[in-house]
Amino acid sequence: GGMYMLTDGKKRDFGLEGLQALCGHAKNVEALHLVGCFQISKGALYSIAKGSFCEVLKDISLASCPNLDESAFVALVRKCRALEKVSLANCGECVTEKMIEQLGRNCRHLTHVDLTGSANGVAAPGIKALVLGCRKLVHFNLNGCVRVDDLCLAPFGDVGAAHFVPGLETLNLSGCPLIGDMGLAFLADGLSSCNVSLNLLGSKVASSGLMSVSERWKYSDIKKAPHFFGLYPMKRWKDRVVINSYAGSFKAANRLQRIFRGKKGREEARLVRAQFYRGWVVLRMQSWWRGRVAREYFQLLVWEFERRAHAHEMLVGFKMIIDAKERRRKLREFRELAIAAKAALQVQRVFRGHLAKLRCARLRAEREALFARQRSSAVAVQRVWRGHSGRNLYKALRAAKKAEEKRRDTACRRLQRVWRGAFARKQVGDSRRALADRITLEQKCASMLQARFRRHRCYKILWKASQQRIEFVRAAVKMQAAWRGRQARRNMEFMLMVMQQDAEEAAGLQLTCWARCLQAKQTFALKKQERANLVVKASEAAKLLQRRYRGYAARRDVARVKKNKAELVRKMIELENWSAVRLQSLWRGYSGRKRAALKMRQHKGQWKEMWDPDKRRPFYYNQVSGEIRWRKPQALLDLMRKPICHNCEAFEAVVECQNCIEFYCHSCWETVHYSGKRKRHKFRCLFDYYEQRVDYGDNEFPSRWPSEVEQDELVGWQLRVGSNYGGLGHDRVAEEVRGDWEKYTDDPDSDGIVEGTLFTAKPKDEKPRVFYYNVATAEGTYEEPPEWRMYLTDDDNDGSTLMYGGAGGNLSQPAQSVYEIADTLGGMGSPTSQGIGSVGAWSTMYDTEGGTEYYVNEETGETTYEMPLQLANSPHQGSSMVQAQSEWTKHFDDQFEVDYWFNNSTGEATYERPSDFIET
Repeated sequence: GGMYMLTDGKKRDFGLEGLQALCGHAKNVEALHLVGCFQISKGALYSIAKGSFCEVLKDISLASCPNLDESAFVALVRKCRALEKVSLANCGECVTEKMIEQLGRNCRHLTHVDLTGSANGVAAPGIKALVLGCRKLVHFNLNGCVRVDDLCLAPFGDVGAAHFVPGLETLNLSGCPLIGDMGLAFLADGLSSCNVSLNLLGSKVASSGLMSVSERWKYSDIKKAPHFFGLYPMKRWKDRVVINSYAGSFKAANRLQRIFRGKKGREEARLVRAQFYRGWVVLRMQSWWRGRVAREYFQLLVWEFERRAHAHEMLVGFKMIIDAKERRRKLREFRELAIAAKAALQVQRVFRGHLAKLRCARLRAEREALFARQRSSAVAVQRVWRGHSGRNLYKALRAAKKAEEKRRDTACRRLQRVWRGAFARKQVGDSRRALADRITLEQKCASMLQARFRRHRCYKILWKASQQRIEFVRAAVKMQAAWRGRQARRNMEFMLMVMQQDAEEAAGLQLTCWARCLQAKQTFALKKQERANLVVKASEAAKLLQRRYRGYAARRDVARVKKNKAELVRKMIELENWSAVRLQSLWRGYSGRKRAALKMRQHKGQWKEMWDPDKRRPFYYNQVSGEIRWRKPQALLDLMRKPICHNCEAFEAVVECQNCIEFYCHSCWETVHYSGKRKRHKFRCLFDYYEQRVDYGDNEFPSRWPSEVEQDELVGWQLRVGSNYGGLGHDRVAEEVRGDWEKYTDDPDSDGIVEGTLFTAKPKDEKPRVFYYNVATAEGTYEEPPEWRMYLTDDDNDGSTLMYGGAGGNLSQPAQSVYEIADTLGGMGSPTSQGIGSVGAWSTMYDTEGGTEYYVNEETGETTYEMPLQLANSPHQGSSMVQAQSEWTKHFDDQFEVDYWFNNSTGEATYERPSDFIET
């Protein structure tokens, strides 16, 4: 309540009362965006600073507010110390250096800072305060801050990447023209391990400098774009950070494990070495003792052998043996005593531990019993005291209190008793927890003391081993520091000397330029006067030359115009002839393609889709050959409209996806199914290698029907061929053979059912079908091939063979196919212009649509309706060719003196007169 006249700042009736009401009544505001409120000034900022939500405010945006006050903003940031996001973008000159410093010193939890367009307020002290004070900074935008130079970025290099937690991810320095390679070096020293996005568009940093330090940014790549130049984060860079941190932890753990295993190994080696030395000493002593005993035994034998002469030596030997035995007995007793003492110490230690455990258990039981007696005594005392006090109170007030007061007193006493019991139980529980915590603390302290003792002993050993190395390293570091300081001082002196030299050279160059300009002006005035005198003389000479040249140029232009006119007339005549020939050829080609497409559709339209009521599914029937198929024939598949890609809806689809149930073109399939789970989707191609549509049927994905050729073979094509074709073992004899073609007829006694197929039987009264098979190309058809008529038997033409020659009418060699005859007669012209004959370069053509003959020169491309002299003088002109206005053409074979007919559209040749032939 109370929030009135609060607007977005775009209207003139903005009132301070609305903002004051918001700051006075709203207590849990965490985000306050005043973007574009140009009337936000000193009073509004003081109102926000006095608001009740300053302690919880985390996000404030004053972008595009040009009237901010410095003192009011400082008061605001001192109150709002929990700010995490601050935006002062496009505030102009109102943003001062003191505002930025106070923001960095008071707001320690800032993660997002946007100072875009703050041209005058952002400088080195403000950036240093933000860097040192805001350790949680993640995004820092300095776009358009023209005062930011290399020295402003020095604090980033001083604090290092470990200063920012979790890390400064984005730093935008675009539009800062004073930043150079030195600033980039500061950033590389301090932020290379945490910063992943760095925009340096519009700065003096060159690509070479950026490439030289790009290796220090492990999670960023160099990116050059119209709106970005710098380091851009890699794909899934956060996952890379987690993986690398885990790798570091893993390496540290492995190192600790290696150190621990090394220490354990050294201890074990020391124990094994000590045991080995003990065993070695024992073996040496035993060996020494055996040798000594052996030598003594040898001496005894010698003494026995010489007992009479060396009786006193034998006595000494016996005495030495007795002494040795005594010493051995004493040593054995001493060893047994040592073992017994060690065993006694072990038993005493175990016994003391047992006594300590028993004592601890007894003390614990006594303490618990004491606590129980204290609790019971306290409860009894409380109960007695409460009873006595209650009875006295009841006796004193029994006459004066009413029934309602009695009930209240009883309730109060009950509440007090419950509270006292709960309080007592709480104190007892606190005592128990304190005792348990003390025991746990003692155990932890003992463990800590043991660990520290072990660590101290390990550190002492390591310190002794590495003291000399530390001294060497310390001396090397001092030498390196001295050398780096010397180098830095030398570099700084060199830079100052270079800068002074550049300034001196620039001043000298400026003075030289002024002197040269003055000298050039004087020289230019002298040359200008000389040029004016030369111009007067040259103009007179030029007028004479121009007059003579105009006469020569006029005569030359007249001759060129005459020549160009003659050439233009010749080209126009040639262009008219060429245009006429071109238009005629284009029209003939268009008409031929149109008729060919119509014929192709008629041929493919021989199939008809029908419905089987028994199996309740469609099947396809060939109206010409009588074949029946369940699968859609390839001829009908070719007539189907090609599907469009469901993704781009622009290109034809070539792939079908099982999981997506959609069609895709090549580019969309590669884009959508490049990676991820979609990469494992099953798919199938809609077209085969020859770009023909594939019918997959209704089975499971990606199964498909057998191809048309395989289905025809299932129907029985391979069963109709002979000579054991393909190793199938069918030994049928062809009824008739003409060249490579063989003729077979279905057995009229068979029912027409081929085992393993899906086709029904033919009726018994149906006429048997004739099948033609080419043994050379393995081609089969129920229709009579055109080549079948080319090879006539004795019954067809009295044993003669159709012979046809070249274009000149020389009938010398037998024609191998009807297409060679078509090439010879028509010159492979367009379907609307049929060839009749040719002599030399001239060929006679017939226009079936216009019904007239015309002549074409194959060398020059010339076309004319008048007969050339070369054709008129030819002896073959008008020999025996008659042209009809139908598709059939009648011809006469001079060698065999017979007539034959040729179909110009299908290329078929026959000796029988066609029924649709029209003779003119």
